[in-house]
Amino acid sequence: VILSLVASDIDDTSTPSWTNSIFPNGDGSPYYSIAMKPSDDAVAYAGNVRVYKTTDSGTNWSQVFTPESAPFNYPSVGTLMNALTICPFDENIVFAGVEIQGTDKGGLFVSEDAGSSWSQIYLHASSGSNDVDVNDIVFTQESGNIVAYVGVQYDLSTPTGRSIYKLEQASSSWTVTQDMNSGTTSTGTTIVVSINDLDYDATNNTIHATGTDA
Repeated sequence: VILSLVASDIDDTSTPSWTNSIFPNGDGSPYYSIAMKPSDDAVAYAGNVRVYKTTDSGTNWSQVFTPESAPFNYPSVGTLMNALTICPFDENIVFAGVEIQGTDKGGLFVSEDAGSSWSQIYLHASSGSNDVDVNDIVFTQESGNIVAYVGVQYDLSTPTGRSIYKLEQASSSWTVTQDMNSGTTSTGTTIVVSINDLDYDATNNTIHATGTDA
């Protein structure tokens, strides 16, 4: 049984209130990710195969994105929305990280208008719909620019995804670099790893990553 639970009244830490399962629009597909708008807790996104958005604390949901549609044509079975992250420095920016189970691979998608429209950002591939399987995403702000770090699954097949990618927002696009190359490690060697989880410590300006070395 797959459950999606919602807690409310968490200011009262002694008696938080949890609801039963919520399936946006009656879609019973298992959910893998959730993101809440930092400045407005009535706005949230939930991801299974698709991305749903609520603006009224979960009373109503609308589907805002699915990679099943053209031009991406991802399968409806085996596509997992592993990561949803709202940029705290520009809340109109939402990143979605997708995995396709099996031999095909997913990718990274971005909305810069709060979910109204979506496009793909290539991390390793340069064309097509299949790029690398994405597990997690965190945002930082560096020298006044919005930066995202994206943890992906390691895969030797083409395109060869690995470790962490860094994306920096330019005027009309995102500049992508492989962030765990030999030039950015303390030993001068390439780290090949599947990154399962990322977290950003703003106080110490530190990103923590956990994963499995190849």
